[in-house]
Amino acid sequence: MDQSIVISPSFMKPNTFFIFREDGIQVEIKIVDNTLFRSHKLTELELEYINNNLLKTKNTNG
Repeated sequence: MDQSIVISPSFMKPNTFFIFREDGIQVEIKIVDNTLFRSHKLTELELEYINNNLLKTKNTNG
């Protein structure tokens, strides 16, 4: 079974995103100074997606 992430930026709150899970849970994520705050514990897949796509990388060459 393929897993997927449904994530959307907030239109009202800056630096905030929402993950919508299949079980109906909505997880609010806020990123401040490259620090992640969340309303629920994240799955490994969710953490991997956030690290790869939302957080700034520490290795900046240029």
